[in-house]
Amino acid sequence: MKLVIIGAVAAGMSAASKLKRLDPSINITVYEKSKDVSYGACGMPYYVSGEIEDDQTLVARTPEEFRKKGIDLHLKHEVTQVDHHNKEITVRGLENDTKFSATYDVLLIATGAGAIRLPIEGSDLGGIITLGTLEDARNMHSVLKDESIQKVAVIGAGYIGVEISESLRKLGKDVRIIEQMPQVLPKFSPMVGEVVGQNLRENGVSLHLEERLEKYTGKDRVEALHTDQGVYEVDLVIEAIGVKPATRFLEKSGIDMLENGAIKVNSKMETNIEGIYAAGDCAAYPHKLTGEMAYIPLGTHANKAGRVIAERISGLDSVFHGVIGSSVLKAFELEVARTGLT
Repeated sequence: MKLVIIGAVAAGMSAASKLKRLDPSINITVYEKSKDVSYGACGMPYYVSGEIEDDQTLVARTPEEFRKKGIDLHLKHEVTQVDHHNKEITVRGLENDTKFSATYDVLLIATGAGAIRLPIEGSDLGGIITLGTLEDARNMHSVLKDESIQKVAVIGAGYIGVEISESLRKLGKDVRIIEQMPQVLPKFSPMVGEVVGQNLRENGVSLHLEERLEKYTGKDRVEALHTDQGVYEVDLVIEAIGVKPATRFLEKSGIDMLENGAIKVNSKMETNIEGIYAAGDCAAYPHKLTGEMAYIPLGTHANKAGRVIAERISGLDSVFHGVIGSSVLKAFELEVARTGLT
């Protein structure tokens, strides 16, 4: 059997590693768009702040370790098309711009998600960055070493917005959060949002709630952001408004997806097309409380789902029982957690 995996971070490499332990004879080929594999994205804000000194601390296993297990891992290779009728994918080598096809018996899509960018005036200016990948974290870590960058605006007060604001304050930056909702952490209850918001203010974060970003201005780099309530000078902007499944290449594949592009899977991690599985931040899972499809991108789900897929391919009758929305984050001295529907 030949298993092809698209994506080599959490779900993809959890499945590959587990399956090699269960059945070393299976042929596993992995294509990864970036140069990084199997890293803990949740730790990236703490690498940016310097609490984690070496970015390799976030890496669970290196490419060499996976290859020693017999996994055929290809970095800097982007899958651009899936043809399920012929069980074939189209791959583009990013380093030398080559293009080729590869066949599979079973396919696992584990492409994760990408940071959402705001499509507003001035969004193409320099100095507007996101934190979605380990390469983003390296870039942010490097940029923030520049002493001329002092005024930093964070767009969005969700998980990443709150965590990166703490990192920025630890670096001594002047931090301003712009959030269009009436509270920080909109997915939490208003009471929790109020407590965390007050905590942010006490730690020197300027918090602008119910304020909508309209445009950026500047010459080559962003110099100011304009909201419906004011204009603020900035040296750097970090957009943290959420993520979107990295599944655009599947639009004509016949695979069922939610409106946001998240791939629908059942408890067996199967898509609507036989022989194709999906897991990780590119997938939507059944919610245990409602039975409906839910898009809750978390590493814990990705790793569990990857292992379930490996067990099923090896012949075990494993299932992923669904999600209930459990999550936890740190906000300065507070630890904040939630689970369930509200």
